[in-house]
Amino acid sequence: KHRSPEQRNLAGVTQVLQENDVEAEEKGADSPLDTLFLDLKMSDPARRAYELGFKKAKGEMKASIIESLLATISKFVDQEVADFTSFSDFDLKEIGNAKVVLYVIIPVMDNTYESFINLFFSQLFDELYKLAADHHAKLPHQVDFILDEFVNLGKFPKYEEFLATCRGYGIGVTTICQTLTQLQALYGKDKAESILGNHAVKICLNAANDVTAKYFSDLLGKSTVKVETGSESTSHSKEESHSKSDSYSYTSRSLMTPDEIMRMPEDRSLLIFSNARPVKATKAFQFKLFPGADHLVNLSQNEYQGQPEASQETNFKNKVDKWNQTVKARHQAQKDDQTTDDEEDKLQDNIDQELETRHKKMLG
Repeated sequence: KHRSPEQRNLAGVTQVLQENDVEAEEKGADSPLDTLFLDLKMSDPARRAYELGFKKAKGEMKASIIESLLATISKFVDQEVADFTSFSDFDLKEIGNAKVVLYVIIPVMDNTYESFINLFFSQLFDELYKLAADHHAKLPHQVDFILDEFVNLGKFPKYEEFLATCRGYGIGVTTICQTLTQLQALYGKDKAESILGNHAVKICLNAANDVTAKYFSDLLGKSTVKVETGSESTSHSKEESHSKSDSYSYTSRSLMTPDEIMRMPEDRSLLIFSNARPVKATKAFQFKLFPGADHLVNLSQNEYQGQPEASQETNFKNKVDKWNQTVKARHQAQKDDQTTDDEEDKLQDNIDQELETRHKKMLG
């Protein structure tokens, strides 16, 4: 609130650090950054956080804080990043307020913006929970996330906790990854198992490695099968005899072995439910169901041009107008103070002149 709306973003933070050095010019004096924060009111949260935190840090601790901060905001030095994070095209809560389809397109083989994609989804999760809290813990419109190539979104700190509670708020999540080992590499084995356990339905389209195949084989469980056993004997004596006996036994085997899962035909898939029997299904291919359909849209990523919502532009304009009024009022107050000072100086001069005249008369 102490800077113009155009600067209320992380690019603005980098500008503040560029304009205000963290080191004082003279020993024992306040640095330019100190002065910036200490000019705020004592009750201001920014001053309290700075004064009770960074300002009290010394030596290596202060250097560590600066290093951590610079690592966090380093990407916002890039002009392209600064531009697309300077303004919000839409209110995140609108995802749960209306029927909306939102495509988040991630460049293939380029993880430059991975942290921003992760931040976007983390903030979206939080905003939807806040919206649900205003509507008796239920979103006005149910939201379904289809997170394809999930590991490319980066690591979410509390993703398993989110999965455990989101359904009650009207949020559905489909987490898609190539292999189980990808998930384990990003989250660790225990958290990966917790994430998988929080999904009521698990679908195996194909098992790309033996770890994934074994996981689904174990989920399918075992079946009891009837095995026929028997014996046959022939006597080669003068009176040749032949005997045969049949018997049966029951044993258990995996419903599908890892090897059988890995060799599934491309048009087969497995559906495993938490409260029902598993299903071996035939895949449905959209291009086969709708061959040559004219209504299918081909998206061209590089040609997409975003357009901010009118409500967001209006909201931003109102903030700018309010800021301009505040600046104008501040300048007027300074001008009034200057006028008052000038009037007081003029009055004092008149008093001094009057006293000097009276003094001369007394001497005369």
